Amino acid sequence: MKGINMANEQITREEVEHVASLAKLALTDAEADMFTDHLGKIFDIVIFLSGAFLVFFMIEPVQKYLNK
Repeated sequence: MKGINMANEQITREEVEHVASLAKLALTDAEADMFTDHLGKIFDIVIFLSGAFLVFFMIEPVQKYLNK
């Protein structure tokens, strides 16, 4: 496992299997596929929300600067 995936990268099945092994979980092929898909969707939502969070808190300071 090289590190944390950044935006535009999906979690791989190998990463899911690695995390499962660290947690001492035995996954079937179907479960590994399912968790890879689900975790990829969760990461996409987190990335989207973190961007929305930044935009939300940047609006007020920018508006104050523009209204001077």
